Amino acid sequence: MPSTRHRQDIAAAALLAVLALGLYMCRAGEPPPTANEKPLDAAVDLLTVRRGHDDAGRFLPVFVRVSSELWLPPVPVYTTLAIAAVRRAEHPGRQAAAVVGAIGIALMYVFAADLFRQRALGWLAALLLLSNPAYVASARTGTLDGVWIIPPLLISFIAVTRFAETRSRQAIAVAAAALAVCAYAQPSGAFLVVIIGAVVTIGLGRVCLLSVHDTWPAAVASAAVIMPMALWFVAHPTSYFDTFGRWFLHQAYIRNPWSLALRLMNYFSLAEWASIYWNFFDPTRLFYSAAGPASAGTFLMAPGMFLGVAAYDLARPERPRTAAESALLWSIAVGFVASPLVPAGFAEPGAIQKALGLPLFGTILCTLGVRFCWTRQSRWPRVVVVLLLCLGLAQFVAFFRSLVIGGG
Repeated sequence: MPSTRHRQDIAAAALLAVLALGLYMCRAGEPPPTANEKPLDAAVDLLTVRRGHDDAGRFLPVFVRVSSELWLPPVPVYTTLAIAAVRRAEHPGRQAAAVVGAIGIALMYVFAADLFRQRALGWLAALLLLSNPAYVASARTGTLDGVWIIPPLLISFIAVTRFAETRSRQAIAVAAAALAVCAYAQPSGAFLVVIIGAVVTIGLGRVCLLSVHDTWPAAVASAAVIMPMALWFVAHPTSYFDTFGRWFLHQAYIRNPWSLALRLMNYFSLAEWASIYWNFFDPTRLFYSAAGPASAGTFLMAPGMFLGVAAYDLARPERPRTAAESALLWSIAVGFVASPLVPAGFAEPGAIQKALGLPLFGTILCTLGVRFCWTRQSRWPRVVVVLLLCLGLAQFVAFFRSLVIGGG
């Protein structure tokens, strides 16, 4: 029987998910779908008409072929197919994205409440993510890159939190398996798996919470999740070129790894990647965008100020922290900094839908900044917190009205 605390947490997560779903599905049929949304709707229509068979005639394949050069990852396709089977809608991709986005909000509450050991901060983190402009836009858009990556990523971090507290190898296995699911979620997912996997491993290892023996259950669990994909490419080697070959590691780099090394050492390539990467941290993009609804950037302007407070809190050498908290906050901070490496690696300037780790991890850092201000002995930091959150709410209302009414 679940305890009273667990029942309250479940109720809070469910309430947040319902609230998020209502916002993300509000007038979801408008405007007409963009070019980036059409492949997912086309895949669902194809599987529906052909009773689960794709363009190549395969029944519920791992990667769905819509045309000779268009292959789609399984998580968005089959999630949208399931949503369309339950509730027929004009744009099922948007409906599915809204559902997945709402699940992400519920999981954010669980993760933040576990990390900070305070339900109030769990509520705050969930509401900050729920109102994040980049997250809202992604949850209202049925594109292949977007919120699909968020639930498995948060499940992985929830399990890492449990492992850091209990040293349960079952928890670290769940974390590794959930992270591996990201490779099925969207084209940029495999790149994110490598980045976050390395960040979490180093974060736990630097405070001596992860031993060599602990890595074996994680390796086995992730290998078990990746196995269907590996078997798929063994059975259908020609499909690699238009899936992982295009999304993650090109065939030419497998045949000749030296060509990849030369590419990584090329000055012009590095300059292009660096330019795309740093552009994500430009204040005019991070907190303010003249072209965005209500001038919203990746973060709402006022709550985004807490990122600076969090950076100060993390940099303080005298701040006492447990080993678990230190490892997790270090991993979140590095994950925040590393997230734009994904769109930079894909050479796509401004593709925030490929870097949703930025608002996800940034939300946790903003919550850390709020905690720092709220725990000061003086009342003035608390006044600043309340004022900034109220200003953030006002900007979100303006942003959402502009986004919905303006058809964004």
